[in-house]
Amino acid sequence: MRRTDRELDATFTDLFLPIFRPAQRILAAARRFADAPAVVASCALSARYRSVNPRITDGYVGRSKDAVFVADALYAAGFAPPVSAGSCRDPVDWPLLSQLFVTLGPQQAARSGDLLCVDGHVEILVRLGPGPPETLGARRNGLVQDACYARLLRLGACQLLRPRLEPPI
Repeated sequence: MRRTDRELDATFTDLFLPIFRPAQRILAAARRFADAPAVVASCALSARYRSVNPRITDGYVGRSKDAVFVADALYAAGFAPPVSAGSCRDPVDWPLLSQLFVTLGPQQAARSGDLLCVDGHVEILVRLGPGPPETLGARRNGLVQDACYARLLRLGACQLLRPRLEPPI
C-alpha cells in the first residue's frame, strides 16, 4: 500500500520537529546575518541595505532597517512577511495582513524566535533564561544584540508576534 505525503510527514514529524521548529530556523537565520560583518554594518541608519528577499527592493538609506532585517531573517527561515511596493510592511500590522503571524496575549509566555515590537520598532527575541532576555535587531549604528528591551518585556509593555507553525514557502 502506498502512503501519501501527508502520512509520511506525520511519520517523521516527531523525529525532525526539535531540529526544524520555526523558532530555531528564525534564530539560525538571524544569527547567520549577525555573523556577517557586512550585514551588521548595512543595518546602520545611514547605510544602504540589500534585502535577501527579491520582493524587497527598497534600499532603506537614511531609514531604520529594523523591519527589513527581521523580514529577511523570516524569509531566510521560510516565512514570507508582507511586502508592498518593494518595501516591508510595518511588523505591527503583520497579523492583520497575513495569517502567518499571531499576536500573543499578555498571559502567553514569550520564547526565543518571537518578534518584539515596541513603538514601531521590531527585533527578534534571541535569548531567554538565566539573566535578562536579549533581542537582536537593527538600530542606529547597525545590528545589535543586547538586553535593552528586557524591562519592557517583563512589564508587558510591548507587542509580541509569533510566526505560525507552517511556513508558506
